[in-house]
Amino acid sequence: MAERRRDKRDHTCFVPYCNSGYRSCKKARSLFRVPADVVKREAWSRLIKRADRELNDASAVCDLHFEAHFIERTFKTTINGEVVEIERDRLQLAKDALAAIFPGAPIYITKRLPKKRKERSICDQVLPAAKRSRKKLSESSPPPIEDLEAQVSSIDSVEVSGSLSFSGLKTFHEWSEIHLPNSGGPFVYAQCEEHEKDVDSALALKKLVKIEVRSEGNVATVEVHLQGRKWQQQQIATREEAEALLDHVDKFSLCCGASLEPLSGECSSFNGKFFSKNCTITTKEGTATACIHCKYQRKLILSQLSRRRCPERRAAKTNVRRSLRRMKARFTKVKMTLSQMKAKNEQVPEELLLEKIKGLPQKQQAAVRTCFEAACRKSKKGMKYGEEWLLECILMRMRSPKLYEDLRRQDILTSPGRTCLNKAAQHFKSGFGFNPNVFTALKEKVKELDGFNRHGVVVCRLRRN
Repeated sequence: MAERRRDKRDHTCFVPYCNSGYRSCKKARSLFRVPADVVKREAWSRLIKRADRELNDASAVCDLHFEAHFIERTFKTTINGEVVEIERDRLQLAKDALAAIFPGAPIYITKRLPKKRKERSICDQVLPAAKRSRKKLSESSPPPIEDLEAQVSSIDSVEVSGSLSFSGLKTFHEWSEIHLPNSGGPFVYAQCEEHEKDVDSALALKKLVKIEVRSEGNVATVEVHLQGRKWQQQQIATREEAEALLDHVDKFSLCCGASLEPLSGECSSFNGKFFSKNCTITTKEGTATACIHCKYQRKLILSQLSRRRCPERRAAKTNVRRSLRRMKARFTKVKMTLSQMKAKNEQVPEELLLEKIKGLPQKQQAAVRTCFEAACRKSKKGMKYGEEWLLECILMRMRSPKLYEDLRRQDILTSPGRTCLNKAAQHFKSGFGFNPNVFTALKEKVKELDGFNRHGVVVCRLRRN
């Protein structure tokens, strides 16, 4: 599809009441083209209201109509850990920018966009420290896990004579040494558990420590895997360090996961359990509970299951109920405003009303007086109308009975009913007559016509004096 040719108006700001790009604007402004994406262009068109022209891909909007955080004025680069900003020659607009500031337009058109909330994760909240009983405080307790971790990680490689061997280390309960066919291969220690879904299948390795001696023979690399994921890697040089590491890993309390299969989303799985992609694997509570990320993931899964169980009919009923509640509130507000206006009109004295409407025609004065008189009554039943207003209502009903009934039903005009009009029509005497001025005008009109064209003239005129 050929691109539309640009005209002079495309080099000026599309927003009404804005003179950017015109000769009258002395200050130079930056103009930004409308995005090529159809969805973003429709969003711009909804915000920029203009009836004479339609927003297209060649239109432009100046920088006055965008908030400051939507306009990029500098290049940002990181050099040696420091952020360096370089000023741009030409301003650049953010991808999610929307025009929302219109200085020259009425105030109600300018709608400030909501401020972007700071990105935070509910899962990053710090849990309070677990309380310890006095009995446990008095007893001698082993050093904390953090001290052991610091002790193990601070030990550097130590030179020993000969190659290292980590077979037959002192292990704790539930730990097993796995012997591989290749005797020169890595040394593996693991905690195993049965597969929950399939008992006959292979065992699942809950905790695994893999020790592999390097070619130098005096340093070994240790990899710790927890629930099928790599958790830590470090170097050791002695058997004591390896046993301390096994003791450290044995004290870990592993996360039990979300315990529910997600309907959608990315979740890792191990031994029939599902975990959040941000799972910390270990917990600090000292018991096999779920971490804060998996707890939050469980709530999301429960919400998905609840939405799937609830039928769409319930959502439709809820929407109708909310719409009805809003309409009732709006009706109550309008009814209250109408009663206030009615009470205010009742307090207006008759002399002041006549003074204000004396400039209107006689028919309109009669209509206004009748409406104000009806507003002062509790009911329009038994209300007496003036002869002039009755005659006007009779003529309105003669012209259009349907329109007259609609005006009366909607209370647009205070008018009598059909029975009242029929009784009032009996008291009016009808007659007919001719106005000599009409014949004089006809005489002047047909003076220049020939005899043939004068025949067959029909005069139809009904007038009330």
